[in-house]
Amino acid sequence: MNEDGIKLLDRLRSILITGALLLGSSALHTQAADLTADHQWKPVKIGGGGWVTGLVVHPGKKDLVYGRTDVGGVYRWNAETASWRQLIVAESLPKSLFAETKGNPGTKAVSLYHVESIAIAPSAPEVLFVAAGTSTSAPGMLLRSRDYGTTFELTHLSVPIAGNAEYRTSERIAVHPANAAIVLYGTRTAGLWRSADGGMNWTQIPTDQIPVADAIDKHQVGVVKVLFDPANAGRAYASVAGRGIYRSDDAGLTWTPILEAGLWAEDMEISGGILYAAAKKAFGLRRYDPTAGWTNITPNKNQNLSEVAVDPANPAVVYTVAGGFQQFFRSTDSGASWANLKTNTLSDKGRANFQSSFGWKMSSTLRNWLSIGELIIDPHHPGRLWFSEGMGVWRSDDTLVTNDTPTFTDVSDGIEEMVANDIVSMPGGKVITAVWDRLGFFHTDLDKGPAAQLGLTDEFNSCWSLATTPANPNFIAAAVTHHIVHGKVFSGTSEDGGVTWKRFGSINERGDNHPKGLRFGEMVVAADDIKNLVWHPRSDEKGLHYSADGGATWKASNVQLDDWHAFSFGSRRRVTADGALPGTFYLHQWNPGRILVSKDRGATYHDTGAKLAGWTYHSKLEATPRRAGHLWFMHGRDYAAKPDALSRSTDGGVTWTALPFFDQAWALGFGKAKVEGGYPTLFVFGRSAADSAWGVWRSTDEGATWDRVAGYPLGIFDSVTVIAGDPGIFGRVYIGWSGNSFAYGEPKSPSKP
Repeated sequence: MNEDGIKLLDRLRSILITGALLLGSSALHTQAADLTADHQWKPVKIGGGGWVTGLVVHPGKKDLVYGRTDVGGVYRWNAETASWRQLIVAESLPKSLFAETKGNPGTKAVSLYHVESIAIAPSAPEVLFVAAGTSTSAPGMLLRSRDYGTTFELTHLSVPIAGNAEYRTSERIAVHPANAAIVLYGTRTAGLWRSADGGMNWTQIPTDQIPVADAIDKHQVGVVKVLFDPANAGRAYASVAGRGIYRSDDAGLTWTPILEAGLWAEDMEISGGILYAAAKKAFGLRRYDPTAGWTNITPNKNQNLSEVAVDPANPAVVYTVAGGFQQFFRSTDSGASWANLKTNTLSDKGRANFQSSFGWKMSSTLRNWLSIGELIIDPHHPGRLWFSEGMGVWRSDDTLVTNDTPTFTDVSDGIEEMVANDIVSMPGGKVITAVWDRLGFFHTDLDKGPAAQLGLTDEFNSCWSLATTPANPNFIAAAVTHHIVHGKVFSGTSEDGGVTWKRFGSINERGDNHPKGLRFGEMVVAADDIKNLVWHPRSDEKGLHYSADGGATWKASNVQLDDWHAFSFGSRRRVTADGALPGTFYLHQWNPGRILVSKDRGATYHDTGAKLAGWTYHSKLEATPRRAGHLWFMHGRDYAAKPDALSRSTDGGVTWTALPFFDQAWALGFGKAKVEGGYPTLFVFGRSAADSAWGVWRSTDEGATWDRVAGYPLGIFDSVTVIAGDPGIFGRVYIGWSGNSFAYGEPKSPSKP
């Protein structure tokens, strides 16, 4: 049969399926099977990568260590396997929580992955507190576990909590060392709170004792650090941003200032009744002896210190570190003198003392990424020092006072905490992931950490989208922009499946792109030509651009983008290339939801006359690979509203049919067809309109029926930002979360099409 005959059969098949979908509600809500028990899920291993903002080591129970992250939940250390276990999973939480939020990944429940503080109870090692939330203006949640984080209950503290806000590396929760009923919590916007019943009910400390702090550089910081003194019953300290440091001698009932004039600490640690406090800029590092007062013991001139560790068994032994681990200091005389240790990231020799089994970390500069989370001495292992930071967790077991060159080993196995932006499967089983902060990774073995990140830059960049094309299965384009200096662009292409990369010719060595506003956003490639690209920027550049020479030059199309928005909405996809037609592209205009088409390689666009949902922050427009004119659209609303969560077109966007099996849909991708030459398998992350069940769904018949292949993969109920099937392995699907990296699932006994 010739190509025209194949296209005719595809068209007839689509008409028949569309007709079946329109027969009635029974067809519209057809679920073929629940395949969740038949599928297995594993993480796509990266090995850290996001910021582990805090660590706590239990003072009385050996090897009980917890780590918290800014967007990826809480982990518990397993000493036997030398790996971490995620604790914020669906089965550990009260079912009522999901009933209240209806499991919606866009509402409350997801905020549990943005962890602001954790705490253990020294006298009750089974107790763990987790404070999580996403906003300094809306209440978060304080959870309590009484079985080491296996299960949690919700407490009655209702204050704003923001785990991903600035100043998130100190613990705001403290439990009395001898009485687990007494708990303190330092908030960002509501002062200090106290519980006398183990953290279930709370009372605010009068604000004339612990004030509600003003913002610091527009950041709500508040009571940034709270801790008890284990050597003095009832003594506690609190650091209030911009106001001072305060002390209590009656287990937190009343407070008095001990350091005012606007001086406050970002971190405080205590040993033998001696308090050490650290902060950047003018504060430096200081020691407080209740009988002698304050002494400035700052070891360096630039005072870029915000973390201190003191030996619980010997208050004279103190460590502190400058940002990026550029300087590492130790004192054995309570800060009277300091040794500048040789382990650092300023030189190749100093950097050689950091060792990781994850190759991509060893090829990094480290200095750009070793942002300080927590530095803490392990009381159960002499010479052991833990360090959490922007790539995971490191540990040294030879920080003895006789060793000036301690070695740190990466102990991040099990921590998967990247913010996923995109994922594609390449020929030969290779996978490319795109993330915030670390750009992205080239995976040759999903069960091992990648050897390298994408080779466009090692700077603090994010890869916002990836694009492939049927014209060359090994070609991939990436939209890359610096995460802080938004004018620096490093977008480019690979022609060998992601092994090697080159930047677009429009970008100079400094990262300046022409035009300057062409940055962030989505990039797509024509079905027939790797040099024909379209770039939908997310910045002050409102023109949709295209290139006919592989990114050497860019021209504005006739479209002015009316859906300008901040760069951070990484899950939105507005532009797509037709899966088969040469030089054909489609655009969803945010307002009023129009569908435009270009048939001249992106130069001019025309209105198809169709109108879909507008003003939606997670909507996606996708073209079916190798199917001319076949389009799929998800409205991506944050709420269940209408039966148009998923719609399709088979005539290039002119007419659309809603498939109301879903009342919410956030991600869609294509995988290998069930039968050779058949329609690609559809994968959707969404919610069933029939039973409000969220999950990963699969259709092998163009959306006529849907199989549920997962509820919460790996127990993680984070929102799925991207989903993609494997074009070479039937049934395999990849998903990416908004803070828990990636996972892949497949049938336990894969069938051969």
